[in-house]
Amino acid sequence: MKLPDTVRDRLVWELGFAVDKMRAESHPHAKLYYFSVFFTEANRILNMAWDTDLLLLHNVTQATQTAIASRLTAMAARAEPPLGVPPDLFDLLTSAAADLLRYVEQDGSHEELCGILGRLSELAYATTGNGHYLLEKGAIKL
Repeated sequence: MKLPDTVRDRLVWELGFAVDKMRAESHPHAKLYYFSVFFTEANRILNMAWDTDLLLLHNVTQATQTAIASRLTAMAARAEPPLGVPPDLFDLLTSAAADLLRYVEQDGSHEELCGILGRLSELAYATTGNGHYLLEKGAIKL
């Protein structure tokens, strides 16, 4: 990402705080709450320094949080069959968040970013009906 050093430092600090909180939390809703820092802080930074990789980070992390939150809400409301979420989903989400933090800290490559964002997309998709089906078939391996 092409960000001024002061802006990058702020982003690294905020994402680092979020990852630390995600690691410390055991409740899925709390982990998801701290994960939301990724897209909310990216949104703030975009107002200071435009960068398309940061926009990608924003859009994918927001879509990931929305998909997982939607599944949790449907489960709580018993609005859908009890498909649940993969048992290690939130540990994997925390790991992917840490990878994204390292990417920002080290100013990684666009390809590295796409790999991490692809992983987040896969985690989000695993919470959908078809994603659950593909997990059961073994097509998606988390």
